[in-house]
Amino acid sequence: MITQYLNILGLPTDKPFHCVNPNHKDRTPSMSFNSKDSQHVHCFGCHANWDLFDLIAVNELDAPVIDDANVEPKVQYRFSDAYNRAIQVLGVNVKPIAQ
Repeated sequence: MITQYLNILGLPTDKPFHCVNPNHKDRTPSMSFNSKDSQHVHCFGCHANWDLFDLIAVNELDAPVIDDANVEPKVQYRFSDAYNRAIQVLGVNVKPIAQ
């Protein structure tokens, strides 16, 4: 489903690609995605590995990213919020998680 979401964002998923990490506002691409190898977007700058729910939280819910120099950056959000937004954005017909 991450491929479907990236397509909604207008990113090409038919081949590996690089993009800017929205967490550290790079001027040059630092994130990569390869639909044949992964269901994560990887930042080779900060070593973050974001899945669909992380991307939804950052892009759709404006969730903060906790970036501690000692650990991999993590997106801070409630899973139920990201899940419910994901099913809306992707048009998936499943039951939302009650709040």
